Amino acid sequence: MAAAVRRGDMDGARAIGSRATVPLALTSAELHLSPEPISQGVESTVYSGVFRGVDVAVKRLKLSTAADLDRFRSELILLSQICHENVVSLLGAKALPPDYMMVLPLERYNLAHALYRLAWRPCWSELLLAGAEVADAMAQLHALGVVHR
Repeated sequence: MAAAVRRGDMDGARAIGSRATVPLALTSAELHLSPEPISQGVESTVYSGVFRGVDVAVKRLKLSTAADLDRFRSELILLSQICHENVVSLLGAKALPPDYMMVLPLERYNLAHALYRLAWRPCWSELLLAGAEVADAMAQLHALGVVHR
């Protein structure tokens, strides 16, 4: 797909992206984004959206150099290889210019929400279970050569 984009063959790149296990050539018609971002950082902006009738998080990347594009492609490859219930899964992407985006499941709640807003106070067995789940997910990531930083 990258070679087709470099040649300027956008139709060929779209065809390759549509045949991938995870769709990599999403169109605006398939993805509906909210106008306001959920979060914004130096490298990307995250929006909520709807993809195939499911609420999703859409990470729109800010690419300014070829190295940024290479990092995006590496992240896409990595996310497409990971299949673990405690690691976010890649639902799709737009890996063609001008917009580069990743579509991920939208999690409405996280640990900070549970602890600070819901005042969740886990017992020891819940803490041990959470720790075991994190360790299992990290073991799979390490097996793929991923080092979390």
